[in-house]
Amino acid sequence: MSTEEPNNIITGVVVEALPNAMFRVLLDQQNEPATTVVDTSAGSDNTSETDAVTSGSPKREPIVAYLAGKMKFHRIRVIVGDSVDVLLDSYGGKGRIVRRHSMPDKRITNKK
Repeated sequence: MSTEEPNNIITGVVVEALPNAMFRVLLDQQNEPATTVVDTSAGSDNTSETDAVTSGSPKREPIVAYLAGKMKFHRIRVIVGDSVDVLLDSYGGKGRIVRRHSMPDKRITNKK
């Protein structure tokens, strides 16, 4: 087993809870290559690459992520709005939630 940390872990926010410990997670950043347009005209010998012009920011789609086995075993609860680390599948279809980030304590305390 490798001791190296995989580099395809991305932080995201849980936007929907699904059955069977699955969640929809909106990723903070997308690891997509920049879109390029290559001009390959029949009469031209050289090719020029220019960045494609997009209107506004690209729409981010949430991915389906399932809870990692250790998180199930230790009964770590994940709810909508939690910030989580997602290990992306090499095929890009799903992800595995491997860590829930701790949130500040929002409980109301009445100290007098």
